[in-house]
Amino acid sequence: MSFSSDNVLTVNGLRTTLFLRDGAFDVVRNVSFGIRGGEVLALVGESGSGKTITALSLMRLLPDPPARNRHPRAERAQHEGDSR
Repeated sequence: MSFSSDNVLTVNGLRTTLFLRDGAFDVVRNVSFGIRGGEVLALVGESGSGKTITALSLMRLLPDPPARNRHPRAERAQHEGDSR
């Protein structure tokens, strides 16, 4: 996937694994996308397909453990006046 330098968010190969008593389970595998300024992205899928886990992973809101982002690469462009 080709990403533009105009992206305000670039995600490349996001993978989230849950480490449970029964073993490790990949719940998000190889998610990649880019969003340019002014664009909107909708995560659409069946119940249980990983939409919420993907969003929580990107915001780093999943507890570690049991969840761990493996090989995460998300880049966020900083805008003028943005202090984060």
